[in-house]
Amino acid sequence: MVKENDIIICGYPSIDQMIQLDSTPKIGRTSTIVKESMSNKLYGGCSVNIAYAMSALGIRCGLSMIVGNDFESSGFKSFLEKGRIAIDDVLVNTKLPTSHTYLIANQKNEQMTLFYPGPMAVEHERKYADPKIDGKSLLITIGNLYRNQLILDQAIEKGIPVFFSMKGDLASLNQSYIKKVLKNCQIIFMNEAEKEMLDNLLGENILNNIGHDKLQAIIVTKGSKGSTCYTNDKYIDMGIAPFGKIVDTTGCGDAYIAGFLSSYLQGEDIESCMASGSVMSSFVIERFGCLTNIPNREDFNKRKKEFWT
Repeated sequence: MVKENDIIICGYPSIDQMIQLDSTPKIGRTSTIVKESMSNKLYGGCSVNIAYAMSALGIRCGLSMIVGNDFESSGFKSFLEKGRIAIDDVLVNTKLPTSHTYLIANQKNEQMTLFYPGPMAVEHERKYADPKIDGKSLLITIGNLYRNQLILDQAIEKGIPVFFSMKGDLASLNQSYIKKVLKNCQIIFMNEAEKEMLDNLLGENILNNIGHDKLQAIIVTKGSKGSTCYTNDKYIDMGIAPFGKIVDTTGCGDAYIAGFLSSYLQGEDIESCMASGSVMSSFVIERFGCLTNIPNREDFNKRKKEFWT
């Protein structure tokens, strides 16, 4: 008998191409790519990043997304299968390639992102049947607004616990959707810039919503300053876990969520969950790419014990 997934994660898939330039790109001027390795394509997308890292820690994860006609030929499918991620609700559009992301960094490692949604664009998404959420919990990451609304409504109807990962993509958000998220999610994750964007979108401090309806906590990640968990009556600060050398910060936010939720779904307290988030991020930052340095459970536990007891 196949065991039920501990969590279903929805959002954009992506085949990532990271490009390091010698200068900030400008109209009419050529910038040189300074690292050949930056042209290598990697599998990702927020939903995939989180599912892959959680699966490495033994959490049963399933993905809900639409991919393109290159899903198998690109190696994406086998990558997910080797990561022991359930793909029962991964649908294939046979006419378009999978979503692509181009992460472009200048000499100061300041980044800009170019995204091609492919089959998860709204005009293509509506052609598919309603997604089926088959799991004990749900994490919504940034993705097609139409699809994410369907998934959220289904989770509400089934009474499934919902978590939400914020991203700075206003094309995938609107005020009514965010208000529904606030009423029906238990925990919301965001960084400082995303919090400011949400405050502006709602016209109020989003922290005011904690304790109302189902919202129990908001986690704000703060880069080198660690993270803060805000609840109805207190806040908890957590520093960053020690790591080797900063190589690439891309994907650290997703790694934090993966570490946090892996512990949360196993019944650990909030402070332990935050420590797990910091530890997972500390591995990702040491290598180029979001998923090239994901630890196994043994290595993860060892570093967490050294960092937090």
